[in-house]
Amino acid sequence: MRIFGSIAYVHTPKELRKKLDPKGKLGKPGIFLGYESHAKAYRVLVDDKVKISKDVVVDENEEKVEQISNVHVPAEDHMEQDIPPDVLPTATSQTLHHRRNSDGSGGDEDGRRVRSRTEEEPTTQRRSGRVHQPPSEWWRATGLLAVEEPDTITEAMDSPQAEEWRLAMTEEMASLMKNGTWKLVDCPLGVTPVPVKWVFKVKRDSSGNIERFISRLVAKGFKQREGIDYNEVYAPVSIHTTLRALLSLVATEDLELQQLDVKTAFLNGVLEEEIYMVQPPGFEEGGKNVV
Repeated sequence: MRIFGSIAYVHTPKELRKKLDPKGKLGKPGIFLGYESHAKAYRVLVDDKVKISKDVVVDENEEKVEQISNVHVPAEDHMEQDIPPDVLPTATSQTLHHRRNSDGSGGDEDGRRVRSRTEEEPTTQRRSGRVHQPPSEWWRATGLLAVEEPDTITEAMDSPQAEEWRLAMTEEMASLMKNGTWKLVDCPLGVTPVPVKWVFKVKRDSSGNIERFISRLVAKGFKQREGIDYNEVYAPVSIHTTLRALLSLVATEDLELQQLDVKTAFLNGVLEEEIYMVQPPGFEEGGKNVV
């Protein structure tokens, strides 16, 4: 709080300062009248005009207050404002205290002026009272993410989707038997059959929804030895040269070309070598020596 009637100096803000005005120099002395009710600012009487400003230096020296007398306080219509009424800046004031020498005389103002700034505490921000809720269909996405692809047949049978994985393995076995992929025989002496494993995959659409559960029986070919179990490695897929030649022929002869997706297409290849393989886990028939 400042003493009512004290000497006050209104500082002109930089944005309101004219080009030729001195920088940092205090304005004319006035009388501190109090605080503005509609803004965080101060009321100072200067040259019979009430100025409202947030940048004010108050000098509470009683001797200087007595020097200003016979002043007239104008009505509200004659007040000058350095800030708009709707702007509420943080109020800042400065108080000047004069030290006295031992002989009671005042010293140099500029050399013995001590300024103390007082700032109001910042307003505490209000927290939102809105209750955050997950989307109504969030449980669907959670269910999709919960479906994990098992690494072994044991994990597949112990998972919540055991029935789906069992059906997928049954479909794979039906395709293998339909194509006559193998026949059961007794394992010859000195032959190590190639081990196999089940691979489980979840096929999803573009939206992430599950389309189907897929199980594939694969042989662990890395267990085979080159020169003993195989001599050449070849993947039965089309090469770009063959595909371009086919498309060129279709365009030249004005033919119709159809693209088909053959299920388990790799089973249609003719295998000339004899390969002994362990029976699929979960679908064994006969004794342990049957491959």
